Amino acid sequence: MTTLPYTCPFSITLDHADHTEIVCREVLRDLPQKRCVLRGEWNQRQVLVKLFLHPVSAHRHWQREKQGVQKLIDAGLTTPALLFCGQLTDQTPVLVFEFIPQAQSALSAWQHCPNDIERLTLLNSLATEIAGQHAQGIWQKDLHLGNFLIAEKTIYTIDGDAIAGNSDKTALSP
Repeated sequence: MTTLPYTCPFSITLDHADHTEIVCREVLRDLPQKRCVLRGEWNQRQVLVKLFLHPVSAHRHWQREKQGVQKLIDAGLTTPALLFCGQLTDQTPVLVFEFIPQAQSALSAWQHCPNDIERLTLLNSLATEIAGQHAQGIWQKDLHLGNFLIAEKTIYTIDGDAIAGNSDKTALSP
């Protein structure tokens, strides 16, 4: 498993045919010995990298994240594109996503709303997104504002590990 250096930039190498490298530019979130989320560059584009680091549960969390993201994609819901799903050359499980420039978490958007009207507009948008998930038979087991990104009035659902759904995509009953 990967041991992360304490300073950026650093490189990690994907375990696939051409062994391309991702240059990691910024640590966005670090849960020591569990998961690390990084902003990086891969094939001349900005990406978001999730490394799963726990020596015992990394593969299980990677699998759940991958399955949850796939449920969102299959349902046609808005989530950052999954660009690579596999491992590093040292066997660390990794997911590489499209990086959404100027995105902010719904929590940050909420905290920066200048008035109640804008907060209600944000809540309405989030409720509409969640209703769309429910209509596709999907629910979040860890529903909170940090599991949504907002960029240019588009809401992206993130954190596939917390996504569950009906196998037949039938809407959730009220």
